[in-house]
Amino acid sequence: TFSCLDCPNPTVTASQPGVYAIPAVLTAAFCQFQDTVVVTVLQQEAPEVPLVSNTQICEGDDIALGGTPVPGVTYNWASSPTGFTSADANPVVSPSSTTTYYLTTTNGLCPLPSIDSVLITVVPLPIVTINLGTTICQGDSIQLSGLTPEADVSYQWSGGNGLTNIN
Repeated sequence: TFSCLDCPNPTVTASQPGVYAIPAVLTAAFCQFQDTVVVTVLQQEAPEVPLVSNTQICEGDDIALGGTPVPGVTYNWASSPTGFTSADANPVVSPSSTTTYYLTTTNGLCPLPSIDSVLITVVPLPIVTINLGTTICQGDSIQLSGLTPEADVSYQWSGGNGLTNIN
């Protein structure tokens, strides 16, 4: 099964073992290129493991990348940028910047490892500067912050139309 027939980077999933010839034709304004990709599908089943979808998290948050361990499957995680490795089925990460995590799995049945990846995009927290510990006289007003409005940020202050005395 093809993911698409008219895109530059299709994926194909084979349900039966065998050797498959997949012709490709690339056409430009005045030129045409033809080639054939040969894919050999082994009889052994590749490991199937859960993996979180590409997602966004806020700076400082963490996320579990995998799922419940599958018996007989070994896990090897790596990252780009480099610095993270794990052999856990479901490692929890808290990246400081957008990171791609690569998972290589083997199951002892298929002689080839399965490789998958997940992109975790880290969204920076909004910048907040709030005036603290300011004293004013009754009836006066004070600006609570010097925030510069940021795109895609909503603001919510509590207290309604009045103030609550904390003393």
